[in-house]
Amino acid sequence: MKFRLLTALAVLAAGGLAAWRIPLGSLFVAFQPATVALSIMAAAVLVRLNRGMPTLDWKTLEPAGRKRLTSKIVDLQKDYLSLLAINALLVAILIALVIETLPATANWEHWLQRSISGVLSGGMVLVVVRMGHVVWRDYDIVRLQKVLIDAAADKEALESAGREAQKSVADMRQAMREAPKPTTGEWES
Repeated sequence: MKFRLLTALAVLAAGGLAAWRIPLGSLFVAFQPATVALSIMAAAVLVRLNRGMPTLDWKTLEPAGRKRLTSKIVDLQKDYLSLLAINALLVAILIALVIETLPATANWEHWLQRSISGVLSGGMVLVVVRMGHVVWRDYDIVRLQKVLIDAAADKEALESAGREAQKSVADMRQAMREAPKPTTGEWES
């Protein structure tokens, strides 16, 4: 909740500041680099969407941890899809404005130009913040995978050591049963 509030404040502040101080015409020079940056982010998101679930031996993982991991992965995939949708919308707006051309937009109402400037700037801030958020969530999932994999490996190592100890004890008992019994002799006085 706190993250969403901070994100909303950052987007509103950037959008409001841009609507107040940045005319739409001055943003046209940034459209091409912004489109490239958004396209690169969208490509990265598509690569991550293609990843799906990690390939783990699911049977060895603790059920509660496994459910937590799969739930986080599904939530992250939803975040990727929303980020992809925001990127697509911003690219569509940028392309539409380039097609409309700078001279044509100069004839638009002042409030409309400033509103579009604010929407574009706020949208760019939203994309950057969301991209950072999904990267952090991806890292969080990797940390969770590490915990689950380490726990499964530790459990397997403990079970193996336990089996080895039981085998050693059984071998010792067997050796004691098979050992020749010492004979006793008379004591000389």
